[in-house]
Amino acid sequence: MRELMLERGGDSDTSHACMSGCIIRCSNCFASTTGELIVSPVEFETIGLVGSNLGIDNLDDIARLNWEINDLGLDTIEVGAALGVAAEGGLLEFGDADRAMTLLHEIRSGTTLGKVLGNGVVATGRHLNVERVAAVKGQAMSAYDPRAIKGNGVTYATSPQGADHTCGNCIRAEIDHLSPEGQVECRVIIKSRWPVMTLWALFCLVGLVLQVLLVHLET
Repeated sequence: MRELMLERGGDSDTSHACMSGCIIRCSNCFASTTGELIVSPVEFETIGLVGSNLGIDNLDDIARLNWEINDLGLDTIEVGAALGVAAEGGLLEFGDADRAMTLLHEIRSGTTLGKVLGNGVVATGRHLNVERVAAVKGQAMSAYDPRAIKGNGVTYATSPQGADHTCGNCIRAEIDHLSPEGQVECRVIIKSRWPVMTLWALFCLVGLVLQVLLVHLET
């Protein structure tokens, strides 16, 4: 994606600061072939749930779907998961970005189907009688797959918010992520520090530095 953005130039920006003064600049601006901005940013979660989860591998299609979901004020994880269940239920073919956009227009128009999709993956599964729904406590799973990061599975199971990777993402812990051993202890440590890191990040850039320091102290 970075190479494509650099090639296109224009409004593309591979290292964009969401807020003035940020030195990490982890965001991006994704532009079209003519250099005009489509959306900012295209994130890992969106590529995972709106892209590969739906069998869509064209970044331009993903970016346009991303913009539409943002403009609706909805979460790309939840909507991407709902569209995946919709595909399982026969409402679209995997890989059909145009049909996915049409379903997003259903949400915008407030049709009965749009209201179902807009209410998320669990509501969509119930409406279409799809039993295999990747959600915990009503919330769609993120692109951090708990089958590969078992500590996140513990986070999803024990968090009051369900499948929320921001309630304790264990991906950086120095542990065998495929083994069940030590995952609960890992989750407890990460969770105990997560609110502090989040609080600082909300108020000042010191929070970003503090998060890095806490991770180093843990390891």
